[in-house]
Amino acid sequence: MTVVTRKVGLILASARRGGNASGLATWLKPLIQTRLNKADPAKPFEVVTVDPHSAPFPAGALTDGSKFPAQVTDSKDYASPAVREWSQFISSCSAFVILCPEYNGGYPGEIKNALDQLFHEWAKKPVTVVTYGGGGGSRAAKQLTDILKNLQMQPTPTQPQIAIPGDLISGAERVTTASTFLIKYEPVVEKAVEELEQLTAAAASA
Repeated sequence: MTVVTRKVGLILASARRGGNASGLATWLKPLIQTRLNKADPAKPFEVVTVDPHSAPFPAGALTDGSKFPAQVTDSKDYASPAVREWSQFISSCSAFVILCPEYNGGYPGEIKNALDQLFHEWAKKPVTVVTYGGGGGSRAAKQLTDILKNLQMQPTPTQPQIAIPGDLISGAERVTTASTFLIKYEPVVEKAVEELEQLTAAAASA
């Protein structure tokens, strides 16, 4: 039996150090991988965490302006080596989960910059948005979903919104896999990932 591994990019939307992204991603990744791999053992999913501090995540103003991303259909035609690497990685993924905090009523600029480097690579790819913040991140979720739809992506209807306790935002401690408040969010994460798997299967058969 030939095993075909499919890649899911778990993109961390914030480069802010000392926040809750790392702890949440460590909790979220095995939930995603376990739920996705219930479907078809012959086509397993590999969840790859994309850290904004390292490649392939593109940092800074990399688009040189000679071509709009929507005009580029081959990764070798990007002027920036960093964007070429980003293009190749995104093209290799079957689906995405974006873990996004809400800052000042919206999403961080670094995720918008990363999205805007490309166009065709995102089109028709399924995506789940998971937001977090003191109130769960509903405004960031709506804004980011509008952007993803404009890129012709397929967001899942279910979008987990994780309300972080105040002491884990302003205190010395941060979210870890041992944070018991996360247990209540496991069902909604599993539902969102189930929808992601269904969209991925539909896209593969289209």
